[in-house]
Amino acid sequence: MHLSDGRFIGHVLADSVPWSCAAAFSSGALIDTVSMADYLLRHGPDEFAAAATLIEDLPLSAAARRRAGLAMSFADPRSESPKESVSRALIYQLGFDVPDLQYQVLDADGRELARADFRWRRSTLRARSLLGEFDGLMKYGAALAGRNGREDALSREKKRELRLARLGYDVVRWIDSDLKNPTAFGRMLADNGVPLRQA
Repeated sequence: MHLSDGRFIGHVLADSVPWSCAAAFSSGALIDTVSMADYLLRHGPDEFAAAATLIEDLPLSAAARRRAGLAMSFADPRSESPKESVSRALIYQLGFDVPDLQYQVLDADGRELARADFRWRRSTLRARSLLGEFDGLMKYGAALAGRNGREDALSREKKRELRLARLGYDVVRWIDSDLKNPTAFGRMLADNGVPLRQA
C-alpha cells in the first residue's frame, strides 16, 4: 500500500467483494444488507453470482443460510439509492406488500409523465393505485431547483402530484427520519392504504 505522497508502507490483505458480501449476507439482518445486495446486483452481477456460489459452499448454520437466502432473493437491481433499498426492506419487515420499483406513469400516447420509486396495486375497494416516494433532503435543494431556488422545485413537484392525482394515483411520501421510527412508518403506510402481504 502506498500513501498519497508515494511512500510504500506495506502490504494489505483484503477479502474479495464476493467473499465480503457472502459473509455480510449470511450474518446480517436484511435491513442492514439490502443496500449492498441491491447495489451489487445492479453494478456487479458477476460478483453477485460469485457471492451466491460462495454461500452455497460455505458451512453455514441453517439460520445463516436463511439470512443469506433472503438477502440474495430480495435483491433488486432497480433500486436506485440505499434509502430506497432500506425503505423496501422495512416495508417487507412490517408485513406490507413489496412494491413494484421505478414505476413509469404514462400518458395516453405512451409518454412518461412521471417515474415513482414505488407502486402498489390496491384492492377494488380502494381502486386508485398508490405510489410511494422516498424524498431525500437534496430533492428540493439548489442542485435541482430552478431560477427561483427551492420554490421552483416545490412548484414543479406540486404540479407533478396534481397530474398524478388526475390520472388516478395517490402518493405517499416519507423521509429518512420516518425510516428511523418503524412503528410510526408502519402506521403511515397503513393509513395510506398500503396493502398487507398475503401469507
